[in-house]
Amino acid sequence: MKYRQSYFSNIYWHFTGSPENLDWNKIKMPKDILSNGVKIKSDNIAIKNLLEILDSKKLKATAIEKIENVYETERFCCVTDIPLKDLLLHKKYYGNVAIGFRPNSIHKLFNPVLYLNESFLYKVKLNVRHEYKKIEGEKSIFRLYVEEEKQINQEKLNKYFLNHVKFTVFSDKEDESFYQEREWRKLGDFNFEFSDVVALIFPKNEMKSVLDKLNKYSLDGISILSWEIIEKS
Repeated sequence: MKYRQSYFSNIYWHFTGSPENLDWNKIKMPKDILSNGVKIKSDNIAIKNLLEILDSKKLKATAIEKIENVYETERFCCVTDIPLKDLLLHKKYYGNVAIGFRPNSIHKLFNPVLYLNESFLYKVKLNVRHEYKKIEGEKSIFRLYVEEEKQINQEKLNKYFLNHVKFTVFSDKEDESFYQEREWRKLGDFNFEFSDVVALIFPKNEMKSVLDKLNKYSLDGISILSWEIIEKS
């Protein structure tokens, strides 16, 4: 049997139960997602969202993030390559329903997020202030970067790079660092075929009704899993 590293997955997962109307500019770590009484979507809504994804064969690019209130990303959709067992931690923030895609369909269009420590931003600012003494006023590294990129020919490349940057706290606690999410992003919508789908995950108590609804799709060869099975594996 061929040994394979287990710290990443060959299935790329998208969850359909994220809380609604989150202000991501105020969320600095995963535990902030569920602060102030915010809850993940109900299983019924998460299932409805998944069926809409299957109907359209599309992950819609609905996410936008800001980098230090200076640069706003383009709309993107995202997946995670967290190993199956560790998805039990992920679902706490993004719901109990997930769709898993084959790696070859993801590798062609998505890129992993570059996670940077927030303390790195502070250090870079200090270096910028030192090296650019002639610049009037206090400017953040990203404001300076965006102003300068307008003057060079690599504007599109720089913009693409910034769309994949995410600042976070690096911590050994599971609810304090977005690094644990191993996010991959695609700018714009992701159109897929059913042959790109590997697996679906639902709560066990919803399995019968979900299977009835899935009959209209061509899902041969796709695994249907429950969280209870994953917990016991």
